Amino acid sequence: MPRLFVAVQLEQQARQSLSALRNRLLMSDHSGLRLANVERVHLTLRFIGSIKDDQVESVTSAVSHAAQSTTAFSLRLDGVDAFPNRRFPRVLWVGMEGDVDKLKKLKSCIDFYLTEVDFPPDHSVFVPHVTLARVNKNVNKQLPARIWRELKPLEQDGSREVPVFSIDVIESMSGCDGVTHKTIHRAKLG
Repeated sequence: MPRLFVAVQLEQQARQSLSALRNRLLMSDHSGLRLANVERVHLTLRFIGSIKDDQVESVTSAVSHAAQSTTAFSLRLDGVDAFPNRRFPRVLWVGMEGDVDKLKKLKSCIDFYLTEVDFPPDHSVFVPHVTLARVNKNVNKQLPARIWRELKPLEQDGSREVPVFSIDVIESMSGCDGVTHKTIHRAKLG
């Protein structure tokens, strides 16, 4: 049973910006953090979960229909924040700015077309972001203050751009080497 999600893949320049942030954490005492692999970082639009093999085609078709609902647009990496909050972070993430309204419309279309092929609606609040690190549960209380000192605002440069020309259906697979991702379908925006 494949485990799927729908995401925007980041261009290499955006990955380089994220890599610079990750390197700041690597150069400091980053114990208590599980840093994301920058080569696998993506902007998740919809987590689908484990499905039957015979449902894959309906997912890729729904995503293709949703992709046709909007034209290409551009986002930018914008600042670091945390879930559930900065004082007690569990996930460190980099937010998005730019054509966020178009992104939210695209996410709504994905949700609509997936419900049309009998997938349950997604009622979660959508916060556009890419995950930078996860915080271990057993960290000391100094971690939050240290994190925010290390992660200064993103610099204003072109490498922050995240052009969106397509969306991908990605399979997430767990194995001996950890989690790997494989794009099983790419849908170009209309």
